[in-house]
Amino acid sequence: MGFFSDIFGGSSKPRVTEKEFKKVRSDLASDGMNIRHRDRVEEIFSGDMYEKVTSTQPRGIDKDELEMRLKWMRDNKNMHGLSDNEIDRVEARLRKRL
Repeated sequence: MGFFSDIFGGSSKPRVTEKEFKKVRSDLASDGMNIRHRDRVEEIFSGDMYEKVTSTQPRGIDKDELEMRLKWMRDNKNMHGLSDNEIDRVEARLRKRL
């Protein structure tokens, strides 16, 4: 993309925006995930979601960031308390928004 698309929020990489992430939280609630686990998911992705915006790195979760966080979640279940099933639901809901 070019100069104007970078300034006005365009990006060549699809991203889950903050607005879309709120929809993901709602979807996870509909799936039966409790608020504690939804809050924990948001904590895990918050660095990517709310990071400082630059001309080359707009705000939001891109595919690479999603992959890294999902891998961390699967490798560190004892640190966040989410089950494999819940991680799978998080993955499906976030991939749908990319």
